Amino acid sequence: MIPSGFAIAFNLIYSIILLIVDRDYKSEWLTIESVFFVSIVMVTLNAAFVCGLSLPIFLNKYEKVKNNLLLSLLSWFLLPGIWIGYVLVKHGSYLVISGNGLDTESVFVLSNTIPFLIGLIYTFVKFQLGKTKYNDLRKTENSD
Repeated sequence: MIPSGFAIAFNLIYSIILLIVDRDYKSEWLTIESVFFVSIVMVTLNAAFVCGLSLPIFLNKYEKVKNNLLLSLLSWFLLPGIWIGYVLVKHGSYLVISGNGLDTESVFVLSNTIPFLIGLIYTFVKFQLGKTKYNDLRKTENSD
């Protein structure tokens, strides 16, 4: 939820700044105002998609998955990792083919992938540490 909020808020602020600064934007397809709307819709759809792909995290409610680090890692990272990796690789290949450096599109791509990667890693580590504390507490209760 926090990565989605960050991605949406960042892109909203970034789009407003571009609206103010780049008033002379010309495109064959879009006006500067429609770029603002399209980018916010794309960010929101990407956030919803990543959230949907992250649902296998709930498989960690099952002891078999929770107690197996490999299954836990796969349930946490596999689907969202494939999507985020695809977006980053696709953008990287675009940069190589076009010869362009990092630009506004790169900011858009990175702001829609990095927060989710950080969020996934942070919550996984937090989950693993919480699981360890929970198991230690259970051992202490059982020994009493």
